[in-house]
Amino acid sequence: MNNNKILVLSIIVIIIIIICLIMLVVINKYFNTDNHKYETDFEQQVLYENDEEIKLLDNKNKYFVIEKIVSEITSYIKETNGDMEYDTTLIDEETAKKAFQKEGLQIINYMLDNEYKNSNKNVDDTIINMARKYKDYQNTIDKVYIYDKSANIDIYIVYAFIGNEEFNIVIKTDSENNTFSIFLSDYLEKYNYSKIMQTRDIKISENSIEKNDYNQFKYTNISENQMPKYYLNNYIKLMKSNTKLAYSLLEEEYKKNRFSTFDEFNSYAQEKKDIQVSISKYKIVKKDNYTIYVCEDTHGFVYIFKEIALMNYTVQLDNYTIENEELVEEYAKLKTVDKGAENVRKFFEMLNMKDYKSAYNKLDNTFRNNNFSTLQIFENYIKQRVYNNNIINIESYTMVDTDIYTYKVNIQNALNTKEEYNYNIIIKLLEGTNFIMSFEI
Repeated sequence: MNNNKILVLSIIVIIIIIICLIMLVVINKYFNTDNHKYETDFEQQVLYENDEEIKLLDNKNKYFVIEKIVSEITSYIKETNGDMEYDTTLIDEETAKKAFQKEGLQIINYMLDNEYKNSNKNVDDTIINMARKYKDYQNTIDKVYIYDKSANIDIYIVYAFIGNEEFNIVIKTDSENNTFSIFLSDYLEKYNYSKIMQTRDIKISENSIEKNDYNQFKYTNISENQMPKYYLNNYIKLMKSNTKLAYSLLEEEYKKNRFSTFDEFNSYAQEKKDIQVSISKYKIVKKDNYTIYVCEDTHGFVYIFKEIALMNYTVQLDNYTIENEELVEEYAKLKTVDKGAENVRKFFEMLNMKDYKSAYNKLDNTFRNNNFSTLQIFENYIKQRVYNNNIINIESYTMVDTDIYTYKVNIQNALNTKEEYNYNIIIKLLEGTNFIMSFEI
């Protein structure tokens, strides 16, 4: 082979080697870039998953576990303060009080999380100082937020009230052991725990919670039919112990039209403060994005709750100040005689609410002019003839015309059902839900 051929072959081999090297560099760069992109995407995904805000609790069974825990710790706060009734037949009151205070303090200690106790060198003093804030032991929950820390561990940030004082705590639950532990409000303040925090900032561990005699719970299956009673009882407690929060929950348009100032609402709430209330009947109206619970208590008062999510609701305290769309639809489905009966109930609802102006405006013009020329005359008459709180029972009716009915109504004193009398009330149905009425004098 001559020298020229050798030279050409050598050049070709060198070129091939260079091309191969270039290809290796390109391929390696491509895969490294792709791996980096993959790793970056993965890291961003992990960061995203751990950068979510905590969620509003919307699980009934878990919510009622939290409520029971809050009620339990409230009772031990009361005990720690020594605000108990004591049996002094075997021991003097002062000795009994000290024993109960010591027991309350010990039990709250048993409920506290080990991480909390490790972060607080003066746990007993913290508990005692915390307990002293509270004098009224009616507890209510405002909002609960949840972070599913792991398969078994849930972290709850709880915004509650004992009386009208804030009671904000963190509760950790262990569903494997059915146990819980508590972090008091100073922990929330120290580590900036709040309802808008990111889940990545919750540093509470996934460690299981060992059982003791005071930190166990069990889930109870809560049906939707139990919610009207719960909402009613919860709101009544707020009206008695935290009137400002109760006022804030009124539906905005209703609030503007019925209780335009807090003082008006507070006066109404104070009138009902000593009345024992329980649910008498209810109806549930399901909609796509919310649920309406219409509750009537044993004194004939109506409460309309619009639930957007669990414990996220607004309330109206009557069914006439503003017309509720869902209840108007229900009213339209009634027979005419039942519409008249509904309006009888609505009239007495106005009287129970002491809303004499609305009741006065429902009187037939001729009847009103002949008997009650002014609102004050009507109010004075009603105060003498009906009870402060009235329970009504419609016993019979007579059809006068296609849109006019006479109803025989039995009226009882809600505070003493032995006091009663009968009234004949005439209802004339008008367009829509409107009506006019008269009654025997």
